[in-house]
Order: sequence, then C-alpha cells, then structure tokens
Amino acid sequence: MPWVVFIHGLGVDKGIWSEPDEARILGGLLPLRSIVRTGGRLRSLYHDLAEAGFTTLAFSLKRPVGGIEEALPVLAAFLDMARAEKTAGVVLVGHSRGGLIARKYLERRDPLIKGFVSIASPHGGTTLARWAAIARPAAALVRIIQTGGAIQTGGTAGSGDGKKSGVGVAVKRIIAFIESPAVAELLPDSPFFAGLKPPATRCPSVSIGGTDPRLFSFMGIGFPKLLEKVVPGWVLPEEIRSGLGDGLVSAGSSVYPYGREHLNFPINHAETVFDGTARAELVKRIVSFF
Repeated sequence: MPWVVFIHGLGVDKGIWSEPDEARILGGLLPLRSIVRTGGRLRSLYHDLAEAGFTTLAFSLKRPVGGIEEALPVLAAFLDMARAEKTAGVVLVGHSRGGLIARKYLERRDPLIKGFVSIASPHGGTTLARWAAIARPAAALVRIIQTGGAIQTGGTAGSGDGKKSGVGVAVKRIIAFIESPAVAELLPDSPFFAGLKPPATRCPSVSIGGTDPRLFSFMGIGFPKLLEKVVPGWVLPEEIRSGLGDGLVSAGSSVYPYGREHLNFPINHAETVFDGTARAELVKRIVSFF
C-alpha cells in the first residue's frame, strides 16, 4: 500500500497527528484539546488511513521554528526511505505551515509523489503573522525580566519552583516563536511567497479550509469571534471573521492554487485536522488518488 507522510504546522509536533489527546500548544502551556470542540477521543487522518491499510508516518521537526527550507531535507529523507522500500507511492498531507513545506517540496520533480492534501495551509499567507511584530516589544520585556531572575528556570522537588520552571520554559518557547523567521515567512508579502514556483511534480491534490474563527471560549464567549461584536467588520482581517476564516488562516488563503478541488467546513484551524466530516471527505479523495 502507498505511504502517507504527515507534516505538522508551527507550534506543535507530530503528536497532533498520532497522539492528539496528549498534544500541547503555546510552548506547552495548554493542551491542544482546549481549542478543539470535537467530542470523545481525538482522531486524525493518520488513524483513518492506517486502518484503511496505508502506511502512515509522522515526524517532528528538530527546529520547529526554523524556516521552511530547513524542513525540506527532513521530508526528503523520509521520501528516500520510501523509495528504498519500493512503496507504491507517497501522499503528502500537511496542516497549516506543513502544507507549505509540502508545496515547496513539490517544486522538485519527484515521480514518487502520488498526491497532496493541504489542510488549512495559508497559500496566500496570513496577515495575523503581523501580530508577532506587535508582540516583540512585550517579548523583549519578558526576556529582561527572565534575565533578572523574576522567572526562575530551576527548582527542587517540593519547593514549588518546578511550576515556575515550567512557566519559564513555556515563555522562552513563546518568545522563540514570536521572534522566529518561520512566522515572518507567513506574511503575504514575504520573500517566501514571492519566490514560490508552480509545482514541477503534478499530482492529484485537494485542499480544505475552515470558516469558524472561534479558537477559545470563556464563559460562553468565543475568541477571537468576540471582536466582531466590538470592532467593525471591515476593520477585522478575514482570518478572524465568521464565514471567512478559521481563526488563523482565511478560507481564501487556504485554497491550493494548483489543486483539483477545495472544500470549506464550519470549523476552526485546529479542528480541520480532527473534524469527522472533513476527515471522511479527505479519505475518499486520497483513496481515489490510486
């Protein structure tokens, strides 16, 4: 059976595919589950396709906040492994930035690739990447505080410093994320998008996007959907407007321009990986690739 290689996005690792109930976001501060409204145990295409007989593989990038070019050799190594095993072919499945990593690889001519699935990937970039620039001054302040010892990164068992240590590590990860080139690459006018080329590997492909921007809820109030009630709609970017975005990526940007088909679902950015209806539709498309 063909192989399916899963590529994760920013801020997570391979656990979003293989062990989503244990996966965490925001530098480990919150469980992935906190932004997913799907009931019961979380399942992804990784599990669906394994049950259908495909060989499913997922990997974590060593430098999750590195540039997309840095991720390509890791993906290429997995594909070389598939070639050595003489597999019937490989389907690339990428969520969020993972879809851009796959798309960049498709600029190479590789007959091994038999399909591409793009899940909520910002093919036109995301304007929310500009928020990182706004957050940089705050990140710099936190770094100064850390240096001064206000946030401890060590501690002994039973001293209570372990909690401080965990917070300190999480803060460091968030700062690294905000300051990373990976975020800057996602701006619509970034050099990365300016340099994208049409795929040299032509294969069946499908993309999906979400149209519900609710990521978090507190006391029944959804965020960032709450902003629609206090800010004029024309001011808000499409990424966080109901019917137009999934909270991080706009539905328009999630369209893979060389795809055979695009589907939108009323779900948020994380739920595009786990929603049962979306998964069922993608399984049907992937099976049809062969």
